[in-house]
Amino acid sequence: MNQLERIVKMEANLSQAQTAIKKLQEALEVFKKSQPGIEELNKYLVSPEFKIDFKAAENGKLPVGLRHSLLSKNGISKAVTEYGDLCMEMIDNVEVIFKDFKDKKIYF
Repeated sequence: MNQLERIVKMEANLSQAQTAIKKLQEALEVFKKSQPGIEELNKYLVSPEFKIDFKAAENGKLPVGLRHSLLSKNGISKAVTEYGDLCMEMIDNVEVIFKDFKDKKIYF
């Protein structure tokens, strides 16, 4: 690879990295802001109120037009599980990134 090709390639790498970093920063901000709500959903799922609300939904006692998909058999539990899975995936990715940086003697 000659000098011009190398510079063009590295410029493309930088542009791609900057775009990815910006998108990840934005997504992480949304994710962080959603954490209290996810924690509240998790507590609600195991609460007596959830059981009462679930039975009301099953028995058709909720107002027509009231959105209540959270009262399905796996509505909240699926979201909470996906949240936990995503958290574990982020931890795994961070471990790989730090290992790669350490092994390649790259510091940031």
